[in-house]
Amino acid sequence: MKQSSVLQTRSWLIPFGLASGAASALLALSVLGSCSHGGAPDHVDDPTRLDLPYHAVDLGFPDGGTATSECDSPCWLNPLPQGNFLQSVWMDSTGNGWAVGENSLLRIEGDKIQLVRHPAWQRQSLLEAVWGSGPNDVWAVGNVVLHYDGSQWTELPEYTSKGMSAVWGTGPSDVWMVSILGTTHHYDGSTWKSVPSGTTRSLYTITGSSASDAWVGGQYGTLLRWNGTAWATTTGPTTDALGSLSCAASNDCWLLPFAYKEVSGKTLYHWDGIRWNKQSGTPDRSFFSVTAVSASEVWLTGPTTFRFDGTAWVDTSPGTTDLALSHVAARGGKEALGVGLYGHMARWTGTSWRTLSSGPKNQIHGVWSSPQGDVFFVGASGALARYRGGKLDWPGPPGTSATYFSVWGTSSQDVWVVGEYGRIIHYNGTSWTEVMSGSREHLRTITGTGPSDVWVVGDNRVFLHYDGSKFSDSPPIAGLSGAKALWFRSATEGWIGGTSGTLASWDGSKWSVWPKQFGRDITAIWGRGSSDVWATGGDLLTDPMVIRYNGTTWESHASPVGLHGPTSLWGTGALDLWMTSYYGGLAHWNGSAWQQIPLGTIHRINGIAGVGDSLFPAGEYGLVMKVKR
Repeated sequence: MKQSSVLQTRSWLIPFGLASGAASALLALSVLGSCSHGGAPDHVDDPTRLDLPYHAVDLGFPDGGTATSECDSPCWLNPLPQGNFLQSVWMDSTGNGWAVGENSLLRIEGDKIQLVRHPAWQRQSLLEAVWGSGPNDVWAVGNVVLHYDGSQWTELPEYTSKGMSAVWGTGPSDVWMVSILGTTHHYDGSTWKSVPSGTTRSLYTITGSSASDAWVGGQYGTLLRWNGTAWATTTGPTTDALGSLSCAASNDCWLLPFAYKEVSGKTLYHWDGIRWNKQSGTPDRSFFSVTAVSASEVWLTGPTTFRFDGTAWVDTSPGTTDLALSHVAARGGKEALGVGLYGHMARWTGTSWRTLSSGPKNQIHGVWSSPQGDVFFVGASGALARYRGGKLDWPGPPGTSATYFSVWGTSSQDVWVVGEYGRIIHYNGTSWTEVMSGSREHLRTITGTGPSDVWVVGDNRVFLHYDGSKFSDSPPIAGLSGAKALWFRSATEGWIGGTSGTLASWDGSKWSVWPKQFGRDITAIWGRGSSDVWATGGDLLTDPMVIRYNGTTWESHASPVGLHGPTSLWGTGALDLWMTSYYGGLAHWNGSAWQQIPLGTIHRINGIAGVGDSLFPAGEYGLVMKVKR
């Protein structure tokens, strides 16, 4: 059983086969409204590797997210077990199961979760639905089709990029897939065959009660029914997209349509064996999916989760909107598994939901690594974390929920953070202290050359300098606006970048605007010396602009093909430069060519820093990863 939900819409909005982080954020806001974030765990250790018959990594434990040792690169440190949006879950007769969403495939065994590196994960494959006839026969579909035989996952290459949106069956020799291209496909235990659907409209969901009774829902109210021989178009109760269908019996099916451009629905219909009946008395909420288990157990999942007991709908919501469920799989009257936004996973015990995932979901905007090997992360709603000694701690500055945009320092005992409404805080190795900035503008970037030479840029051409005792206004740079990218080599040498590819250089006493503009907003600058400075910028639809300063002039440079919306640069030298971007982008310059490094996510990566042989990309929805260099 599969639903078309918020996660599927994320993937529909993907240009060039990658999901839009901007669309993801809009989606979460439009569906959930204003999100409040729960408390963070005291710490999250590095996860550990398991010896399993398939390639899997144990990414943590419930109730605190504590794990030990290392996991394969790229390794999720937050959230745990991972942070990709999950769309579909299937549960076997023992209560174990599989979950999928975006590029993630997860094995659930009791309360332990394993992230499985499936055969197509490096290609940024998007998985929409999962279904199985038993522990040794599981199918996962999306822009790839995968099968698990109890030992390993294999890919069916003939279905790559075919837009499969749902999978369902009655047994190992009766399995169906449908696609957004309007196609239906049947597996008889040995071979997949295309079966005429009679429509070219997108198909989103499939369910049924037997091998001779199945339903498919799709675009513009398209409703198909299988009689054991052929698909026939039937008249449905609405012209809205049929987002979620689920049957408990041939005379007990539920339908949740989505209005135009919506990713959830409020109106519910029930099939009694004769007609579709609009339901009254249903919760006045928006839902992503409906799951029918029996006449006395039906689930509606979304920002709130309800269970129908045959008489009334009961609110079973697991908590804040961080814990919103997109889909539920259940064993009748016993237990259920739920998955959803931000990688949330939970198990229904019969009376309440027990959360299996952990970690804050705050946006991470800035990353910085200290000479001592600590890595600091800052972000929305007071998010402030430090990675030290194999542990990710989330202490946060006390008494604040401010959003922070950038972090920089000279050591682990001298760390600066800037954020919204002119907020600046300083860490001395023991405690955080607020420092007056004299501004109420959002402060976007902080960097410097030492304890008495710190620079800050903000909105509306705010430009601040710290001399070791206080921050003072610096005159705006004539001819440069929208500055966010800032880099200094010394107190007498630095560069700043702004809108339309405008650059200016610092000589210790004044800023000089470079005479040529490069057309795109500068988003990041990094350098290793006076004659080797890099800058990047760009939009979400084209490859990044990369320019390089050789000590005399700025020149266009090769850019990583396929990355869109560059967000940051970090490196150690001419042979080691890293770029991050939207859609989970990470690329490495080795001195002669760019190489993309798959992260297995479509979340935007906002920043990156490194320590030793490890990199730490961070970004949307609390994402923090550890990547081997």
